[in-house]
Amino acid sequence: MKSVAVVGASLAGLSAARALRAQGFDQYGVRIQFAGYAAGADSVTVEEGAADEGSFLAVYRRAERPVAVLGVNRTRPFMRWRRQLAAAAAQRDGSP
Repeated sequence: MKSVAVVGASLAGLSAARALRAQGFDQYGVRIQFAGYAAGADSVTVEEGAADEGSFLAVYRRAERPVAVLGVNRTRPFMRWRRQLAAAAAQRDGSP
């Protein structure tokens, strides 16, 4: 089932890459951000920081290809990964 963002982008003539799902919120002084589609990911690795320190960046992969990213108090690296995910999605669907 397609997400609402993907369907909306399609109706507007935009690519799925431009509708990359992303969410962010602050909870108890912690900045939590998520982008991509983790369903079906076969691995998750902590790329920066450590979960027990309360600041980390985790990347979800499917067949070794990044498909989603989770940042906890890691705004700059999260934004970098989000752009990479969007660029990869655009390349896959042939968008500019």
